[in-house]
Amino acid sequence: MNSGILLFLVIFMTQTISFGAEEMDKELSTFAAKLSPSIKARGLKKVTVIDFVDLQNHESTLGKYIAEELIVDFVGTNPDFSVLDRANLKKILKEHRLTATGLIDPENAKRIGMFAGVDAIILGTIIPKKNSVALTARIVTTETAEIVGAAKGEFRMDENVRDLLSSVITDDPDDSGETDHGDSDQPLLVEIFKDLRVAFQPLQIIGNREYRLTMTITNRSAKMSRWVAVSPRSEAIALSNSKGEEFRPQTADVTGFEKATYYDGSITATEIEPKHGLNSTMRFESASRLAAIQGRCKVQLELLVSDRAGSKRDEDFKVQNILITLNAK
Repeated sequence: MNSGILLFLVIFMTQTISFGAEEMDKELSTFAAKLSPSIKARGLKKVTVIDFVDLQNHESTLGKYIAEELIVDFVGTNPDFSVLDRANLKKILKEHRLTATGLIDPENAKRIGMFAGVDAIILGTIIPKKNSVALTARIVTTETAEIVGAAKGEFRMDENVRDLLSSVITDDPDDSGETDHGDSDQPLLVEIFKDLRVAFQPLQIIGNREYRLTMTITNRSAKMSRWVAVSPRSEAIALSNSKGEEFRPQTADVTGFEKATYYDGSITATEIEPKHGLNSTMRFESASRLAAIQGRCKVQLELLVSDRAGSKRDEDFKVQNILITLNAK
């Protein structure tokens, strides 16, 4: 192939891949500019932006990204008001046992105003369409819980946006990317893909040598089946205890759904029908026969999920990585 043509193709592909992300960032800047006049007109001096959610109040990495970008745009272009950053907001929410999605309640909005010293909260909704993503946002005052401003926006759906929309989010996320549930004996809920949710139970110690992980995977969709499998990559699934000692599962130690196997480009996976779920357990052992001890353990999982009916092709499955901390007893 002519080197000039090859160079053109490389440049064209690079520009095509980045176009969706550039379009989204440009639209978010415009979105921030639409909201700013209402904030200024009301004389609001300090605001905060909550992670955007979908119509079912589900969180996603895209929602976190949108909130972060709006904060940056506000700070960079609006000297008339200040913005409480996401890290401090999450700390305040945790201290006062509030959730971001719970701030739609007027009384909770007033409470965050009192605790965080903000005059208004910007809440937003992500509405995925076939080839685009629509956004709506509203400005809610913390004094009266009134909606004093709103805006709409839309940008193109591409593979990057789709990945952000479907990535792992937990019900109690922090900015480290890891979900800490190490001091609790209550189930931990994690959303892994669209309407799929996983509830993790605290770890159990079996015979002083094994950790048993129990989880329930539920398909909350009313119409679509999902297909789920455990990744066959042994390095992608592990448990380390409070001493940093490593434990890993064996093939026979996974129950409830398939441990994926590849054959001629196909993947074996387990179907979860709409509004159904499955229970699964994994047993983790040490190759050195180390003892399983009580305390906080880090669990790393890699799942493969798909919503393509009847398809077992490798490319139709999304890799979903989960890193959590659970208590072992």
